[in-house]
This record gives sequence, C-alpha cells and structure tokens, in this order.
Amino acid sequence: MNIKNYYKLSIPLILLGGILLLTAFLTNSNAQTGEGDKLIKTEAIDIIKPYKPTLSEAYKLSTNPKLDISDNVKPNLKYNVNPKELEIPFATGRIKPARMKSEKIPNLHNFYAKAGFGRFTTPVAEVYYNNKWSRDYSVGAYAKHYSSQGQIANSSFSDNNVGVYGKKFYNRYTIGAGLDYSRNTLNFYGIDPENISTNIQISNQLFNSVSAKTRFATNFNPKSKLNYEINAGVYRFFNKYSSMEDNLTIAGNITNKIAPDTSLNVKIKADISTYQNDEGKQGNTLIYITPKYKMSFYNLRISAGFNFVNESTTSNKVHFYPVADLSYKISGNYLIAYGGMTGNLQKNSFKSFAHDNPFINDIITLKNTNTKLHFFGGIKGIINNFTDYNLTANIQNVNNIPFFITDLSSEFANQFDIIYDNGTIFNFSSQVNCHRSEKLKLNLRGDFFKYSLKTEEKAWHTPSLTLKFTGYYSIGNKINLSGSVYAINKTYSKINSPSLIKEYNGFIDANLGVEYKYSKAISAFIDMKNIANKNYYLWHNYQSSGFNIIGGVKYAF
Repeated sequence: MNIKNYYKLSIPLILLGGILLLTAFLTNSNAQTGEGDKLIKTEAIDIIKPYKPTLSEAYKLSTNPKLDISDNVKPNLKYNVNPKELEIPFATGRIKPARMKSEKIPNLHNFYAKAGFGRFTTPVAEVYYNNKWSRDYSVGAYAKHYSSQGQIANSSFSDNNVGVYGKKFYNRYTIGAGLDYSRNTLNFYGIDPENISTNIQISNQLFNSVSAKTRFATNFNPKSKLNYEINAGVYRFFNKYSSMEDNLTIAGNITNKIAPDTSLNVKIKADISTYQNDEGKQGNTLIYITPKYKMSFYNLRISAGFNFVNESTTSNKVHFYPVADLSYKISGNYLIAYGGMTGNLQKNSFKSFAHDNPFINDIITLKNTNTKLHFFGGIKGIINNFTDYNLTANIQNVNNIPFFITDLSSEFANQFDIIYDNGTIFNFSSQVNCHRSEKLKLNLRGDFFKYSLKTEEKAWHTPSLTLKFTGYYSIGNKINLSGSVYAINKTYSKINSPSLIKEYNGFIDANLGVEYKYSKAISAFIDMKNIANKNYYLWHNYQSSGFNIIGGVKYAF
C-alpha cells in the first residue's frame, strides 16, 4: 500500500477517535455533577479540584504520516516478449527487364586529307579513304608523301607510300587482304668536312618495296573453345643497284580453351627469304613451333612451354629454348610481380637493316641473332584509375649481335657495313603511362643498357641510356597539343680498316605540335621539330637538320 492510501484511511480513523473521546467526556461530566459534586463542595472543596487541561498541552495528530522505507526491496522484474511473425500479403508486379539504349552510329567520314609545307622545302601530303560503317565489309586506300631538301648539303630525301586493303566479315570468321608499295630515295651525304668540295658528285640510293598480305581468323566467341588465325605475306625489297630480297611468311596461331582459367596455345611460323647481290645469293629459312600451356588460379598466372626453331642457311641447325613465365598479384592490380625465362632466334634481313640504317652498302652478310637465354623479372601495376607503371630487368646471352661500322671501301667512307659479335646484354627499363580519358595521354620511358662483348670494344652507334617522353592534351575539344622528347647519352662509332674510334655527344630532340579544330571537318596544324636547333649526329658524319616548322590543314568529309 502506498502513502496516498495511508493518508486516505487516517482521516476517518481520526474522526472516529474524536467522537469516542467526546462521548466518554460527556458521560464522565454527568456523573460528576451528582453526588460527587456535593461531596467535593461540602467536604474537600479546598483540597480536591477537577483537572482542566490547557491548550498548550494538547497533542495534534499528523494527517501526513511518514512511512519507514529503509527496508524497501526493489523487485527483480523479468520480461519475456515472444516474437510472432506478422504475415503481410504482398503481390509483386511483373518487372520489365532493363535494356541498354542503343548507341547512335556516329556520322563517320570516309575521306581524310592532310597537306602542309615547311622550312627547307618540306612538303607533306596524306590521303586516306575508307567506306562508312558496314556489317559486311571494310575497304580502304591510302597515299603518303614526305620529302625535304634538308639543312645539310645534299641531305635531301623523299618517302612515298601507297596501299589498299579490305576485310570481309562473316558470322564466325573474318577474311582480310592488303597491298602496299613504298619508294624511298636519299643521298649519301655523310662526307668528312675535309673532303667536301663543290666538284664532288654525291651518290644516291633508292629503295623499293612491294608487299601483299592476307589474314583468316575466327571471330571472338566466349562459348567457343577453339580459336585460330592464319596469316600469309610476301614482299620484294630491292635498291637502286643489285641488292634484292624476296620473302614468304606463313604463320598460324591456335588457342584451345581447356577450362575457364586454362588454355593451350600453339604458334607455327615459316619464314622463307632469299637475298642476292653482286657476290651471290643467300638463303635463309626459319621454321618456328612454340606451344604454351597457360593457367591461372587465385592471384597466380603461369605459362610454360618451349620454342623450337629450325634454321636453314648455309647449314641446318636446330635450336631449342625453354619458355616459362609467371606473375603474382601481391596487392590486387596495384602491385604485380612477374618473371621468367625464354629464348629466340631473330631473323635479320636486308629490309630490316635498311630500315634501321638506310646508308648501308649493297654487299652485306646476313646472320640471325641467337638469344640463347633470356631472363627477365620486374613489377608492374596501376597507381590509380588512369596511371600504370612497369619496372623490369633483363639479362640476355646473345650470339651474332649486329652493329653498324663505317666502311672505308666506299668512295667517300659514307656507307656502312655490318659486323657481328657475341656477348651479354643487361637492360633495366622503367615506364609510366597516364591515359586520363581521351583528353590527356602521357608516356615516359627510360632504358639503361650495358654490353659485355667478346671482341668489340664498344656497342657501336648504340647509346647506353635512352629517355623518351610523349604527350597529348586536348583543350576544350578545339585545341590539341602533342609533343615528344627523345634523349640519349654519348655514342661511339668505328671506322673499319684502319680501326678508328670516334665519340659523339648525346643530344635532346624535342618536338611540339599544335592543332586547331575549326570544325569537325576542318582543322589547321603546326608541327615544330628539333626545337633546340641542334645538328646532332645520328651516324658517323651524318648530321641531322636543325629546327624545322611545318604548317598546313586537315580536311575530312
């Protein structure tokens, strides 16, 4: 019972007690006014007096009694709520499947032309044609011209190239073919300044190349386990004099998907060529067979196989190279470690040497470069969504490494011969790429080389340090900026018979291009080459032209 209940009960008890006291008092008073009063009055009036309490002696009963709660015990209450599933009827409606909006086919141009002109009488012209979008086929043609009188005396050149191509698309495979013709002229202007005179007749060179190629390949199908590709090509490469090279190449690539993360890949290639000059004919036939077994699980990828090469030149040789590589994701795509070993026989041809150094003489000896063992390893990954990197180290044991040396048997010692040497090549390479959408593209690569050769003192005309930077930036889809910087350290050249060594300083070649788009079809461009205006040496006695600027327009419709 709480305090309020005690309070309500005390009020009637006090009233009842008061009534009982009043009744007893009245009864006692009546009895005293009888004989007793008479006796007091007559016999003891002065001794016995009746008691009359005073007001100060009265005791007041409290109407708010206090309760003793010192022994109050808190009850230990427990609650138990039994869950009950509440069934709510819900009727789902039919959900429509999500559909991707079909992309609108852009308004493609099938004709593109570029024309410009620059210092040193440098015309530039390019024309391209291609059919518009089609599900069935793609055909096109192109023509290019680039020539210059050059800043250095007799350094004029001319490069011309035309070609046609086509592709036919089927449901399961694609067939393609192409024809190409190129014509390049130049002068052997690399003459020692002490021998230059106005009466010297500088000889020139002319290279012609006619090539055809075809391709048959299956289209990508995620459900197909077997995919294959067949390529075939022929070319004839010849110069102004008597040197000529014919080549036939047939290559096949078959991939069998054994499991989602396991596949077997086999590459087969036959490379047959014949090179002839005034001293005779050289045959060079290589047959490659390279099977590889690839598999991946968790963060590990492994590839293993071998490279079999049959070499048929003056004699038949068989080369066998083990091939293995692996990569492991240490931290997702941010840090990937990789490494492996391989080997290969690289075919050297008259065409490949003339592409690297067009000032070679007509009579050269062809040998294939044999990389007997090649170990590599490094790390790669991404820094963020648009930046990636790659650091790698290579060490190779190589036979028949080709080098260009000056041949004094030529009239003005302005042509080059080829010598070969064996040795070890160490290379460390670092590369960073940044592709932030289509508006910003940056690439930076640096390479360090160390040659340990068996016979030659230096790796002739070969730098030990190279650095290359390329960049592209678009401003408001109206102005496009492009640039490149190429830098190397010092190189050495060897003059054969007698043997002399000459050192050339390194150089930096910087280029910048600006394009302004007047509309989607018309734009103007300015290309600035060799901004530092340095006449550095590419080969012995062959200087490059200084600063050149070319301006022109581009048109597409």
